Amino acid sequence: MKIVFYSSNANRFDGKLTTTHLPALSQGWQSLAKKHKEHQFAIVAQKPGAFLLDTDGENIIAPEIETHILSEELSAREVAEAILAQKPDIAIAASAWGAPFDWLSLQDAEIGRILRSNGVKTVCHNMKSALDCFDKRATNLRLSALGVNVAESVFVNHALFVSGGNRKELCRNVYRDAVLSEIKAMNYPVVIKDTTGLSSYGMEVCKDFESAKVFLHSKRNNSDRIVEEYIAGEQFGIEIYGSADKGYTVFPPFKFSVNAYGITSPKQSIKIGPITDFERYRLEDLFEMMEKIAREFNFEGIAQVDLVFSNKKWYVIEINPRLSGMSLTYAASLGFSLAELLYSAALCDIASTKQKKALNIKFPLLSNENLLALKAKPYVFHIAQTENRGAKQEREKGYCEVILTASDFPALSEALEDLASSFPLLIERAFVETAREMLKDLL
Repeated sequence: MKIVFYSSNANRFDGKLTTTHLPALSQGWQSLAKKHKEHQFAIVAQKPGAFLLDTDGENIIAPEIETHILSEELSAREVAEAILAQKPDIAIAASAWGAPFDWLSLQDAEIGRILRSNGVKTVCHNMKSALDCFDKRATNLRLSALGVNVAESVFVNHALFVSGGNRKELCRNVYRDAVLSEIKAMNYPVVIKDTTGLSSYGMEVCKDFESAKVFLHSKRNNSDRIVEEYIAGEQFGIEIYGSADKGYTVFPPFKFSVNAYGITSPKQSIKIGPITDFERYRLEDLFEMMEKIAREFNFEGIAQVDLVFSNKKWYVIEINPRLSGMSLTYAASLGFSLAELLYSAALCDIASTKQKKALNIKFPLLSNENLLALKAKPYVFHIAQTENRGAKQEREKGYCEVILTASDFPALSEALEDLASSFPLLIERAFVETAREMLKDLL
């Protein structure tokens, strides 16, 4: 059987992005091909091929399997035609994310639709679910109708809020007055976020109505927004694998650290798990909720869900129908490369896999020498460093995530202490202290 993995892109590729993986992503593909000689594997990806290909600036490093690297300028139909030219038996979407809009799953869904119309079996989320997950307001409405716990929220239509009262026959903006009245009645603090933005980027936490009002009247409010009541609690993430016809697999969640504003920051968060205390965290309720969501959205492949556990209830914050910032961590806990995770999730050959405990901790950008020294540690399963050489601000230049694995949380704690003592000048003490506190709570 010929299996094609595909990835699309909608942003211009400027050749300034370097992704360093140890082991390299190409090594994962080569290992997968060697393990499954009954299949022929191929990759079709628009530059830079996030999650599928290693990159060093303009140099994209293809693995030793059939690889077709396409221009990011191509349309969904042109990408689909490139995939069809490979005569695949099955095509598996490997949707990633991008800024400023987290919409690549929409493009991959359209590619999947074209492939299916040409008789190719696909593993790809459908367009309706991709659209409903892209729009956070639509996500909340669909989840609420399903009986899933979500934050209380108010939608702010930007065009009406800003210019709804600008016609000369009108003397006031009634829509704006009504929306502000609703927001004033909310429980504070609140979180204000773009309905179609990426993760927590651009998110504003407001402690009172006046600060929310100031933000909504400012120039920073330049798109539709959703104002949500902040749910105080422990933050988690979980991934769902599979399809409606073959069934879904949901492994226990990972716990996330939060920043000073009480939200998860993608470039700073620490992930620890899997969390298996069924009684403390009511995991049976969580698994039932994830199964319900997976079937409602008819997921096909990999989807990620952000969660808060508060007052013994699970709340859904966001759904991402794509690979996520925790995919590498889940793969490490399963002993998989990312290539094997994609393959196993698509073919529903993952449910019986046993997990190790894993810790994903951030480092600043590191030299190749330091990366190799870190990888030499037996408990370091994977390292992923992302460097943007075109960034002007220090915080945008990149970061390195190091994933440790161990048989249990005590062993994971010992690995963390060894890491901290072995590389005191590389690791940031604040991250170590946060990881220690999180582990202490789980021991």
